[in-house]
Amino acid sequence: QKVPDDNFDAYRVRNAADVPQTWGVWELEFYSDTNCSTQMTGGTAISSSSQPSGFGHSIDHTAPLGLHNTPRTYWQSSPFASHMSFDLHGPAVYGFDGNVTTNWWPTCRNPCQAGTEWLGLNFSAPVPGVKCIRILQDKDREYASFSLTLEGHDHSSGEWVKMATFNAALRDYGGVWEELP
Repeated sequence: QKVPDDNFDAYRVRNAADVPQTWGVWELEFYSDTNCSTQMTGGTAISSSSQPSGFGHSIDHTAPLGLHNTPRTYWQSSPFASHMSFDLHGPAVYGFDGNVTTNWWPTCRNPCQAGTEWLGLNFSAPVPGVKCIRILQDKDREYASFSLTLEGHDHSSGEWVKMATFNAALRDYGGVWEELP
């Protein structure tokens, strides 16, 4: 049954499966159409928690959707190299900045238990419903959630409402854009 979505003032994506380490989200985008072509802009980044700084994991932002035959990146093979900028990892706003070299890290760790962490946008007033999301998670499967729940915040009741769950997402690894209509 379709969840009415005309009275939501915020949306979030929750990890619906355990993440063995820490959940790394490089970018999250909400769309008001099922083709992921009309991105919802504005809103304030919100999250369950945020680390003030992170640690070195990277994505293969050059891989088109579905391709993932690249070796581990330099950052992943040498996690504490001197060239790393730890200030590019942590706050929720980094999950919405359009920059695939920054990311959001929650404070959970080893594991990040299912349903405990989330990242979203607060629009403060009702906006059209989310019909599609795009998410770019960490390339390392130890830092990605392969079951995601989309929730909307009901402006009238103040309650979060489960809208959809995407099980196993599209792949058994992260590091590539996933479209989840």
